[in-house]
Amino acid sequence: VCSSDLVFSNAVKGLACTSGQLFAVCANTELAWIDPESLQICDQRSRSHEKIVNACTTVGAQGFASVSRDRTLRLWMNGVCETYQSPHPNSVKALCSSDDGRTLVSGSYGGTIASFDVPSRSWTTFHRPTTAGISSITYDAINRHFIAASYDGSLHTIY
Repeated sequence: VCSSDLVFSNAVKGLACTSGQLFAVCANTELAWIDPESLQICDQRSRSHEKIVNACTTVGAQGFASVSRDRTLRLWMNGVCETYQSPHPNSVKALCSSDDGRTLVSGSYGGTIASFDVPSRSWTTFHRPTTAGISSITYDAINRHFIAASYDGSLHTIY
């Protein structure tokens, strides 16, 4: 069991780790890069989004991505933040990346799913598989597709 000093003054909403860095996002719009061995903060940003940050993921070994109630996707790569307005009409709740970091999939409280192509920096697909909100997304590396869970208890395959 290990412990750390307080990182945020509010709920941690997501964690992601790659290339020796841990990335954490907080409900109060803060985010931090943390050394995973010492759990010491390496860098921290306040007001990283306009509203509550709900999730984060890796973008390959290049960096991280976050989504928020402000309906934006932000890429945090090489010390630079890139912002992309999502097609979601509702707050974005979940985010996941493919194993190679080339595709990000986000899900909203309104049940919509959107795919983002990292190399082209563009949204490629958008659909609504459920009227229940999307609660979580994972990537199945063996079958090479995403699986989204919704608040009604259903699972949805995303190709």
